[in-house]
Amino acid sequence: EVAFTAVISVSAVVIAFGAWRTPSTPAPPPEGLEILEEPRWREAVGGGQRVGAASAPVTIVVFLDYQCPACEAFEASLSAITDKYDDRVAIEYRHYPLERPHPQALPAALASGCAALQGGFEPMHRELFSNRRSLGEISWRELASRASIQDLDRFDACMRDSLSLPSVTRDRALALRLEAPGTPTVLINQFRFSGSARVTTVDSLVRLALESK
Repeated sequence: EVAFTAVISVSAVVIAFGAWRTPSTPAPPPEGLEILEEPRWREAVGGGQRVGAASAPVTIVVFLDYQCPACEAFEASLSAITDKYDDRVAIEYRHYPLERPHPQALPAALASGCAALQGGFEPMHRELFSNRRSLGEISWRELASRASIQDLDRFDACMRDSLSLPSVTRDRALALRLEAPGTPTVLINQFRFSGSARVTTVDSLVRLALESK
């Protein structure tokens, strides 16, 4: 997915993966992703929708759009990694809806946030991706019901009044500040890439991040 909301220029301080690769660093991934070192990565940790232990030494931050096919595909890699590493890896989801190509991305992000206010982020997150192709055709209330959100009237009021908009706006501003080129943009501690990486690539970067701790 390509972001239409900003002109992207990679900062001169970002070091290309190949320039600093050491023997303990994984080889460049076969899917052709460019892996960068992001010196500002700590700005992205904290404040997102966190799944996993607060004490996890590695945090995978994902800037996502619920209408983005690559974001949906990347979920399989994330699931395999969290199953393998348990409480050593946490995920933080942050919203980066690309409204021009994806007209339902912003309301989907708001629905995710409204569900989160009732402790239902994870099931709503799954429902939104499971119904990615039908977003806008199924009511948000129906998706919330499928996600077992308890107070649907409260959810409706949250959607009507856009109560979760400030968190979405904050996440999008952070994505632009970090010059995220699109979705998914992923940070694994200091390592950054954009696109749907294979689980072997994510695993290599997680192991490297763990070693660096």
